[in-house]
Amino acid sequence: NDITLSQAAYRFILSNPAVTTAIGGFSAIEQLEDIAKVADMTPLSAHDLARLNRLWDSNFAADV
Repeated sequence: NDITLSQAAYRFILSNPAVTTAIGGFSAIEQLEDIAKVADMTPLSAHDLARLNRLWDSNFAADV
């Protein structure tokens, strides 16, 4: 199940229960269509969410 970096970012943002809306800036309809697919995706698994949280906490260090 391959997802784009943008889709992963929106799924990460929206996995936070305090976030109800994410507003992006799009310069092409394809970008909007790519993000719209997130609505049909299953929520991030606990494993994936933990990995993304470690990446976030590391300030995006490559070895996380």
